[in-house]
Amino acid sequence: MDAGFASGENLTWLLEMGYCPNTKAPNGQTTTAMCAHLPKGRYWVKVGENAEMLGWGDYQLHGCPYPLTAAIERFKVGRRYKYATLIHYRDDGLFPTLPAWFHHYNQCQTIEAGNKEMKGIFYIQHLMSRSSSGIRLQALFTGLASKVVRLCVPWLKGYATDTTLKLT
Repeated sequence: MDAGFASGENLTWLLEMGYCPNTKAPNGQTTTAMCAHLPKGRYWVKVGENAEMLGWGDYQLHGCPYPLTAAIERFKVGRRYKYATLIHYRDDGLFPTLPAWFHHYNQCQTIEAGNKEMKGIFYIQHLMSRSSSGIRLQALFTGLASKVVRLCVPWLKGYATDTTLKLT
């Protein structure tokens, strides 16, 4: 879910509708407040090549009466760290490990990047049909083109660097 939609009121509505959101905090103020109250002797868990997270447990977001799980993530950029806050809710009480949470959240971001690519590079917003079936086909083929390009780039780079390949 987009962080811009993650206000306490919106999260409350989603939770009451039965959803289990996984998002970033709606603004940097949440992260700043959480960083100011980091526990002494904190233990950062490595979750990616350049990312670490610190779990927060039950967290009350302003405007949301339900307990959420939050975690601060940090990335090293140059010599400084950049921070963000992930927010998660599970109604079954199960909590993923921090690396699993980070990986799952970033997979969702990859999907969002693909959707943005479909709009920006492949111009899905310029519909070429008025029928619902034609629109569905255009969206399907646009998504397929986007995925094929993404999958073929590493394959093509392999051929571009292979000097033993002879074209006949």
